Amino acid sequence: LSIVSGSLLAFAVCWLLVPGIGLASLGAHLMLGGVLAAFMAGFDLAMGRLLLRRSWRKALDDFNPATGNLLVVGLALLVVFPALVALLRGAA
Repeated sequence: LSIVSGSLLAFAVCWLLVPGIGLASLGAHLMLGGVLAAFMAGFDLAMGRLLLRRSWRKALDDFNPATGNLLVVGLALLVVFPALVALLRGAA
């Protein structure tokens, strides 16, 4: 359930903010998505390690779809969302 709500929220934020950035190419939008996904993954790892005091193994388990965790799917969608917004709005 969180993958759906989180992805919809991420798409809505991209819909509102990405056009104002002024990127011109599809590659630039994909790069933006990659940076956003890398930041999100780093933030998740940092919060797992520092705030929740989880071991590296437990923190990295959040990225393992074999254990039922779909964070990696959300990160993949986050890479694509800025480019999808640009295509839907006719900017790329």
